[in-house]
Amino acid sequence: MTNNRLIVLGSKRDVASFQESNWDRRLGARYCELLERSKGRYASQFTTETPPIKVLTKLSRQWPRLTFLISYESGRTRVIGIVKAKAGELEEYEIKY
Repeated sequence: MTNNRLIVLGSKRDVASFQESNWDRRLGARYCELLERSKGRYASQFTTETPPIKVLTKLSRQWPRLTFLISYESGRTRVIGIVKAKAGELEEYEIKY
């Protein structure tokens, strides 16, 4: 299992539209917990089978005006990572421990 924390940044309207979409199903998210919902910012914590980086890339293409930040940890593979996605472009950092 992979523990994830997703932060979505953008205009109030775009973030609200994203929240109402089926983003959690597309990422394969389970046990979702809302962490923050404010003007232009949304944060959620959830688990997935693997880090949802490929799907996050697709979501960022679908929502090009939003910035997606996801941090993840997989105890099974002993990896911690952080990804920034915007309009299909990724910055990714990963540490194995």
